[in-house]
Amino acid sequence: MIFIDLGATTLGWNAYQLNGNVLFGQGLTVNLSGGNNGGLGTGYKGFDDSTTTVSGSLQNAFSFVSVSTSLTQAALTTAQNVSAYAVNAANFTGDTTQTFSSQISGTTTITGTAGVNVIDLDAGLKNAPLTISGPANAYFIINVTGEIQTNQAMTLTGGGTAANILWNLTSSGTVLQTSGGDSLVGTFLATDGARSSSRSLRSTGN
Repeated sequence: MIFIDLGATTLGWNAYQLNGNVLFGQGLTVNLSGGNNGGLGTGYKGFDDSTTTVSGSLQNAFSFVSVSTSLTQAALTTAQNVSAYAVNAANFTGDTTQTFSSQISGTTTITGTAGVNVIDLDAGLKNAPLTISGPANAYFIINVTGEIQTNQAMTLTGGGTAANILWNLTSSGTVLQTSGGDSLVGTFLATDGARSSSRSLRSTGN
């Protein structure tokens, strides 16, 4: 699942498919447009509260399930708390930290061990084939300063799962930009007034 708090009042969703559930609320205006299999993957749902305005359509149209504004507010608060925790996660006993001080722009493997692995990407990632390697009981908290801009695939090895990966996007401005050929793994979280731009988006895992 991908959760992105845009810190804005309008969200444009144009021509890409998301394999995950979506939750809109807290006064958001959502504009849907485009083809190229845009919409949600099989079995996933959209949720919105009474303050959300949705217009337009995607090629793979889907309906929304109505939820309360208290639920969307709780989700936002939880996301903000998780982001704050992730930034300071390395201070907790047992966490392992790796720092990539330069932008990741070539083929790269991030290797983790059992337990919590805290990874700092100080300059973001650009069009880099990325492998995340670790056993099934490895958890990755990846704090990203700057932008993830990618048209490449992310892969998992060693038995790790996408559900154990959190990308904490800590910058403002555009923090996530994808285009054809990309494939993302994990949960992407941005709570600092950020934006995403995606011409093509394939995501795996919940």
